[in-house]
Amino acid sequence: MPALRRKTIEPQIIGAHKLNDEDFEIVTSLPTTNFKDMFPYYAPVLYSGKLQSVKEKDLLMFLCKRHGLSDDFLKILFGYRAHDDVSRAVTLVRTSLETRFLPEKVG
Repeated sequence: MPALRRKTIEPQIIGAHKLNDEDFEIVTSLPTTNFKDMFPYYAPVLYSGKLQSVKEKDLLMFLCKRHGLSDDFLKILFGYRAHDDVSRAVTLVRTSLETRFLPEKVG
């Protein structure tokens, strides 16, 4: 009898390139063009003594979180390894927003 192979399921990760424009706006509440215009304003952030960059998936997850999704759900959806990684990403995005995007775009 042959040995059974164990199948591993890769987490489904949402990315800007995986969604059409209509679905992207449903998920993030932003048109794709606004997201693309917004993303370059995210500056690296000092976190736990290290300079860390905001990744595209961090910003997408942050925008999805506004829909009230739990950190555990977002962890699975975006392929984060742990609940703490979701919290770290939220902090990075929020800090980066406060540091560069808001002062330059809002005033």
